[in-house]
Amino acid sequence: MGNVTERTFHKIGLIKMSVFFLLLSLYMNPLLLDEAIRLHDVSVKEKCEVSTNKACDILEKLLSLHPENTKAMAYLGSVYTLKGRDALLPWKKIKWVKEGITLLNKAVQRDPNNREIRLLRYNNYKSLPYFFQDEVYIKADEQFLNQI
Repeated sequence: MGNVTERTFHKIGLIKMSVFFLLLSLYMNPLLLDEAIRLHDVSVKEKCEVSTNKACDILEKLLSLHPENTKAMAYLGSVYTLKGRDALLPWKKIKWVKEGITLLNKAVQRDPNNREIRLLRYNNYKSLPYFFQDEVYIKADEQFLNQI
């Protein structure tokens, strides 16, 4: 009988811990997103591979927990384009940029009225080499950003 009670208390303890960590992750997510954005901005300005990789890790984890978070999705797309910018091998550059613009476009598609996401996509497309630039998206983002 003692074994059953012990297992029950163990299960209750595990459930309490799971709930605690879930609540902690919900509380920490906005802070993590802010940190990822800060690291992203450092990477844009300083071409810092360490900041790019840290931002990438945080954003991938956040997006796995909250796949509907369009802001995290857009910043992850931007981080991927930064990884493409900094990659040495041409096929790695192409791979990262394609993944990045795919995520940026998906974020805008899901949240088309989000000014920050539209500005992020616009800035990314404008900084890409001409063969990656998509004038349709650039013009659409310019029109949207000029309206507000």
